[in-house]
Amino acid sequence: MTQKILPFVRTANKQDEKVVVHCAGGVGRTGHVLAAWLVSGRGFSNKDASPL
Repeated sequence: MTQKILPFVRTANKQDEKVVVHCAGGVGRTGHVLAAWLVSGRGFSNKDASPL
């Protein structure tokens, strides 16, 4: 995630591009990616980025 996904989202954000995050497996990967972005890209704490 730190080597490919988050850098991709960071670059898209800097270029004002939209990114769609999804997972067909239903095991929570989408939530993990979005929470990681909130922490690394938006400065949220781990607690604030978690829906639980």
